[in-house]
Amino acid sequence: MSNDTRSIPEWPQFSSEVMRQGPAIRKAHMASLVRHLKEKHGVQTVNILEVGSWAGASTITWAKAIKDLGLSGSVHCVDIWEPYFDLEANKAEIYEEMNRAADKGGIFLEFQRNIAAAGVADIVTVTKGNSRDVLPRLTRSFYQIVFLDASHLYADIYNDITQAKELVADQGLLCGDDYELPASSADREAHRQALLSNVDFANDPASGLNYHPGVSQALADTLGTVSAWDGLWAVQRRGAGFEKIDRLDYEPHIPEHLRPGDTPAVAEIARSELGFNIIRSQGRYVACRRSLGPVDFSLPLDTLVQSYASSDLFLAPTLEDALVDLCNLTIGEIRSKLDDTGSIQLVESHLGFNIVYCRGRYAGCRQSLGAVDFTRSPQDLSKLYSTDDLFFDSSREKVLLRICEIEKARLSRLIAERSETAAIEAAR
Repeated sequence: MSNDTRSIPEWPQFSSEVMRQGPAIRKAHMASLVRHLKEKHGVQTVNILEVGSWAGASTITWAKAIKDLGLSGSVHCVDIWEPYFDLEANKAEIYEEMNRAADKGGIFLEFQRNIAAAGVADIVTVTKGNSRDVLPRLTRSFYQIVFLDASHLYADIYNDITQAKELVADQGLLCGDDYELPASSADREAHRQALLSNVDFANDPASGLNYHPGVSQALADTLGTVSAWDGLWAVQRRGAGFEKIDRLDYEPHIPEHLRPGDTPAVAEIARSELGFNIIRSQGRYVACRRSLGPVDFSLPLDTLVQSYASSDLFLAPTLEDALVDLCNLTIGEIRSKLDDTGSIQLVESHLGFNIVYCRGRYAGCRQSLGAVDFTRSPQDLSKLYSTDDLFFDSSREKVLLRICEIEKARLSRLIAERSETAAIEAAR
């Protein structure tokens, strides 16, 4: 690490989600894993390999846990610290922000500053490079913890897990971030498409959960089942294999460098318009549809928005921008409804009739009429066809009732005619 302390902040800077990278509760569980090795297995030296370090939030967590528990050890960080997201596949704003933060070495400089400010630079070493190139060169069975949090694309995390398994010491832990949903629980087709599209983060339509498809599938293909706590996953090495960890008997405590400052995050309603509350929170504005009910504004906003549809909750830098975006959304929704009202749709078919939705009304149309031009007005169509063949009403139920009445009358006439014919034949 560099000894240059110029421009080092008084304390590590993790005020934004781009810097913080993930819920703080996961970092609390990470510290519990170190405690687990010491108290359950008597480990006194904990050497940690961290693949994917970004701005250092997890690095500081590992290093502080080593120091606070009175252990010896080190944290070896492997990262490219360069832009790596495909913005065509990953369109959320946070990916663009992360690429921008990593551009021209910016995020690596923040990492160095944070490590120094946290007072852990003495036990942190750095290898700047791709894990595919770096991991094969590292000492086998050396690390008590290997933590994987680099690329979440399937091929990358699969390779990292495969390589990392060889680096974990006996009774050591292999763990990683961003495991929200087992692959077996995800919607099969949506999951397959997400993997093929190389998206980092996706919504599972079966459960409604947001998750990292590559992480879920790579774990299923390499380790099978794993222990997991709030998105942090882990297994423990036993000889040549890996096993789940039965439990962590520790109350998780948010690491100090990720705790809120003296001034708590404030969420207050700035304006209510068009079925939305516009919330002022974390220095930004959030338009939130009122029908959503309670929303957890303690979460980082860039994480929060990924849990909702963009038509229900979105961010804006100012109140005026939020109102403009809300007006645009409402205009689009109203125009869409107007277009739907003017559309022509086949609703269902019964008893030789089609029920058609047209211009806000329902029509019963005898199928034997063939093609009917429903772009013409109901008045024009009523002049062209018998009311027993085509008619309009205000609801589907009223049209269906009319169809049943017409068909009942026709069948009753048919039955009467057959009876009369039968009587005549019998009289001859």
